[in-house]
Amino acid sequence: MRKHIDAGEYESAIELAKSGRSSSREVTLLLGKALTLSGRCTEAIAVLERVVDEATRADDSESAARALDLLWWIGWIELDGDRTRAGAAGMQKLSMPATSPEAFAIFVLKATLAVQLGDAATAAEILEEAEHDSRDADIDSFANYLSVKADVLAALGRPAEALGYARLAADIGAKRSDLFLRWRRLTYLAYSLHANGLLRDAYEAYLRAEQAARDASLTWEIGLTRARAAWIALLLGRATVAHDLIVSCFDEPYEQGWMAVTRSFVGIFVGLSCEDDALIARAADTRLLDKVLLSADYYTIGPAVAAFHAYYQHIGRKTEANALLELGISILPSPDCGWPLFPFVARSGSDAAVRRAQELLAKYPREHRVAESHRKFFAALLAARQGKRIESEQRAGEAQLLFDDFECHLYAGRCLELAGRLAEAHRRYNAMGAIGEARRIAHARGRRGRPRRSYEASRERREILRLLLQGLTSSSIADRLGVSERTIKSRVSEIYDFEGVRNRAELLARHKHSPNSG
Repeated sequence: MRKHIDAGEYESAIELAKSGRSSSREVTLLLGKALTLSGRCTEAIAVLERVVDEATRADDSESAARALDLLWWIGWIELDGDRTRAGAAGMQKLSMPATSPEAFAIFVLKATLAVQLGDAATAAEILEEAEHDSRDADIDSFANYLSVKADVLAALGRPAEALGYARLAADIGAKRSDLFLRWRRLTYLAYSLHANGLLRDAYEAYLRAEQAARDASLTWEIGLTRARAAWIALLLGRATVAHDLIVSCFDEPYEQGWMAVTRSFVGIFVGLSCEDDALIARAADTRLLDKVLLSADYYTIGPAVAAFHAYYQHIGRKTEANALLELGISILPSPDCGWPLFPFVARSGSDAAVRRAQELLAKYPREHRVAESHRKFFAALLAARQGKRIESEQRAGEAQLLFDDFECHLYAGRCLELAGRLAEAHRRYNAMGAIGEARRIAHARGRRGRPRRSYEASRERREILRLLLQGLTSSSIADRLGVSERTIKSRVSEIYDFEGVRNRAELLARHKHSPNSG
């Protein structure tokens, strides 16, 4: 929400109250909204709670729903779990004729609360009821429905469908004059793109959302959105870009709970990857972790737990780090809340934590490529723990290909580590600018090398062929894979021999109609 009001809503509410031209409940609700928008949350809460009490006694479900929605929003953005849960409980008790114009908006609000509390199945049931029974939704309520539907489908492991709804909501938001809604829709879209493994598109969507926040003269939303963009940049292997983005977030003049926590966990991740101790010190505010764990926002709990686990490991507090990791993976209701946490479970988690991660991932179909890449990674980990070295290397290599396919190069590097390809992982991390990751495994670089196994050679050829068909040069492929250009040229020659062609033009012509050529 905005901390400043362009149209003078606060002053207008006061004047309307004095004039007596509207009902007292409507005026009070307008005042509560104005106080919320202006950042005066403590005053807003008192006013809005009065509206809920009066509206409930008068059987005015519409006014009660509007007040509860604002109370829930305050609780959510300030990570006040008790207030969020109270708003959800109050909303669930509301009822009104399903065919009334206001019913659709209330159904959507109820579904929003349910999915945020980790109950995607209930949210889906609420939306289905709205779809069958409600009438005459206004355009903003319909756009809200699309965004919530996207969230629900993503949580249920149907990211492709979720993306379609998120794109439509963003398209509607782009045509509306309300710039706050445009920002919100773009933020939902960026998240859906991330869940689909479309990281480059997600990064661009976050940058567009940041610009929308600036155009709307929003405050803390700018820093929040830029911090999310920094997280995606890090996954893409652009550590220097991520570092510049997140450092600038700490210089923003506005702060708020959700924004501060997002800035904190991204700052920890980037600081560790780039070996920036000053950034880590600014980011690692353990008071924020306590606030997150008491909140009802599982989508913030997952990444915050992952970041502080890594931080505690970094400063030598391994017992606390492991206890936090075990707690985090035990309470998450869905894989959709835990993507940042899974790599740390794979690296440091107990067998019980690994099994819990696998249970969550098993909820998603094999077609969910982000989940499948993590499943392969865990299979490699378990094989390694059981002493099945060759199987572990194969599974880790398969996971690495999947991560690289959707350009999650940071996690691909971790797969290389698990496969024992430490020198290659080290080169990749350095190419990304992730010098902290490179230094972490530098001690292992002196180990005696071994010849490429046949499956590794075949996998590497497929990987380079895919990049060639995308139009990348040998130099770009070398940068992407963290190896020398000379090595890539040698591998390209092998591919030409294997494919029976003489040059790139013939290779491209041969694969012109291949479904994998894009």
